[in-house]
Amino acid sequence: MKRIGGILAVVLLALVFVLAPMGTAKADNQKGLYVGIFGGYLIPDDLKLEEGGDSIEFDMDNSFMVGAKVGYIFPALPYLATELEFNYMGEQDGEFMNVTLGEVSLTNIFANLILRYPHEMFRPYIGAGIGWSWIDVSLNDIGRAVFENDQDDNAWA
Repeated sequence: MKRIGGILAVVLLALVFVLAPMGTAKADNQKGLYVGIFGGYLIPDDLKLEEGGDSIEFDMDNSFMVGAKVGYIFPALPYLATELEFNYMGEQDGEFMNVTLGEVSLTNIFANLILRYPHEMFRPYIGAGIGWSWIDVSLNDIGRAVFENDQDDNAWA
């Protein structure tokens, strides 16, 4: 059921972008500093937690993501941009055999390099980046019966 809701949300969002009126953008020759905010709807895969040789798989519920970015398009090289991006992936309930064990949230920060085509209405781009990600697993009382305490970790992203 959660997959159907996620697919429906993506289809509705796509329709909004397709049917929205398109005007002439004043930022055709955009160069220099820019900022942005964004959000999204998460449809996560299952999460596997391991502790002391034991492991358990959480079925993750759908959630949200919000973020902000600041970037710079080089005036002498309009095909190149750099970005610093921060995002937060909201608390997702983790379930095991239809019993909620706790919540999982992620915080990420990325530094990106973007190659872009700065002309015309259609502006394709490709990017790559490196970042750091923090995961926080907050267990409820039932989850603490399976694991001893809350879990958190961080790693390269």
